[in-house]
Amino acid sequence: MTSDASPLTRLVRELDDGRSPLIHRHKLDPMSIRERIYRAAADELAYKSNLGLSYDPVCDARFTWLLQWAEVLEGIRRRIDRDIDACMRFLFMPVDYLLTGKDYASGERREPLTLAQGL
Repeated sequence: MTSDASPLTRLVRELDDGRSPLIHRHKLDPMSIRERIYRAAADELAYKSNLGLSYDPVCDARFTWLLQWAEVLEGIRRRIDRDIDACMRFLFMPVDYLLTGKDYASGERREPLTLAQGL
């Protein structure tokens, strides 16, 4: 499964707009978000199981980030854990953000892809 086809990745991309989940509190139902998170993890588990691959959502940073995002939305926690959020920012930031002036001078081109899209 390409990362864009991954249910968890699609959900992260849908929910992560770089702002606090609290901003979305008035328009999103926390229970439906949790349901979508667990459904996406189950779909990911089923797909990988059919391929004979082991998969544990608890070890997946995307799953942890999504659950913490839902907890912030519900008001259970104040913010997403910094380490998990930093991991997600690294995986989902555009690659051209990582390029320096030297990279551009050497002819590197901007890529619209992110690390999570399988460079």
